[in-house]
Amino acid sequence: MLMLVLVLLPGQGNTSEFTEWLELFLEQPRFENASVGIHVVKLKDGQELFSHNSRKLLKPASCAKLFSGALFLHTFGPDHRFETPVLALKTGRTDLVRGLAVSGRGDVSMGARFFDWDYSMGLESVIRAVLDAGIRVIDGPIIGEDLYFVNSTFGTAWTWDDLQYYYGAPVSSLVNDDNVVDLTIRPGSSIGSPCEIVGQPAPLTLDLVNRTRTVDKGEPRRMDVSRDLNSSRVVITGSLPVGESAETEAVSVPDPAQWFAARLESALRARGVETRGKSTVRLQGPSLMTEPEWSEIARVPSFPVHVMLEKMMKRSQNLYAHTFLLLAGRNRADHDRFRSTQSAGLKALEEFTGSIGIPAGEMQLDEGSGLSRSALVSPAAITRLLRHMHGHPHRDAFLASLPVAGEDGTLRSRLRWPSTRGRIFAKTGSINHVKCLSGFLHRPDGEILVFSIMLNAYIEELAPVSGKDSIDTILKHLMEDGI
Repeated sequence: MLMLVLVLLPGQGNTSEFTEWLELFLEQPRFENASVGIHVVKLKDGQELFSHNSRKLLKPASCAKLFSGALFLHTFGPDHRFETPVLALKTGRTDLVRGLAVSGRGDVSMGARFFDWDYSMGLESVIRAVLDAGIRVIDGPIIGEDLYFVNSTFGTAWTWDDLQYYYGAPVSSLVNDDNVVDLTIRPGSSIGSPCEIVGQPAPLTLDLVNRTRTVDKGEPRRMDVSRDLNSSRVVITGSLPVGESAETEAVSVPDPAQWFAARLESALRARGVETRGKSTVRLQGPSLMTEPEWSEIARVPSFPVHVMLEKMMKRSQNLYAHTFLLLAGRNRADHDRFRSTQSAGLKALEEFTGSIGIPAGEMQLDEGSGLSRSALVSPAAITRLLRHMHGHPHRDAFLASLPVAGEDGTLRSRLRWPSTRGRIFAKTGSINHVKCLSGFLHRPDGEILVFSIMLNAYIEELAPVSGKDSIDTILKHLMEDGI
């Protein structure tokens, strides 16, 4: 039986009712082998209302993004824009250059996600910079320079079998369309014919192998997409019944800088620029920024920090979250003394969380997204961070980034009861056998509660109720029983 220790405020009979309910709730057999951590405090004074394993280290999954997102916002402010240099190897003619290069600076906003999913717009700012410089012929290479981050392509303890999927896309200082290709797979026109596969954006650096077929109506639909580690070969297998709806899959690109350069070359050709060389990458050596023959023709600004933060938090975007940690690390004056940009970012996070009173023993994050299987944090550390950010000078940007119960982001289809919809602002977390939710709960009496609920080692396949539904039920009772 789980031993539950809850702190009960004097004179709160309704809270006692909730406590009794929660004790019985957690005694259910489905929680017997699980680890549950719960911490609830009042926002206004930090008074602890409920505590169960609140200082126990648990896997946070994507609740780790609360830390990287807060650090990102704290470091740069909501209105900061990152500038990506565009360089040219000039000749005596304005319209002709002997090479073009883009030197990555960690801008994640060059993608359709920021333009209502218009895939033609991700590189528009770079294309416009080239055209505005008068360049019409590139008689040489188009180079994607990926030198800004050091030894940080993947976060610590990302598992190898995650890396082919959109949520495990490699990190790079050059990012285009989340370093992912979305595949739409439709049944062919006749039984026995291959399915039709369309990539958005065009999978220029991927080799798609179509091993699918169209089957008769009533036969099962199945689809599998696989890409071996560090390989550009993507094998699509499976079947779809004729006349049925399409299947949507997504696959990461293994070489983000090459992907960026190839897409830029293709886009420039489509806009009338003659390209005579090949797209290529620069992954080592000094930056072309230090080479006297290369001239900077433009600096392309990103979307503001608050926009990028919201895109990351609402949809729990791993690539963005880890990039934010790297950018905070790269911003350090001493970043070059660390073995990796990730290490510099973690040092920045350690200093930030230490400054707001989070004990080092209650937060052991090793990357920025929560995809790590070795990250550990306590529920109490999360509620302390949330209380701090609610009082932070950039509070509004932080709160606006959180998913809203029953309305948007990863909470759009959750907590849709009348009592909870639109009244809970929180970050979700989900990896194998881990479900978490942490944020703010606005009670009808005007009291705002800060909460973190962490459910680890919960085997959903053997449980009658999902981890998400279990957490949501706790919050529903906290909202309603606390009136």
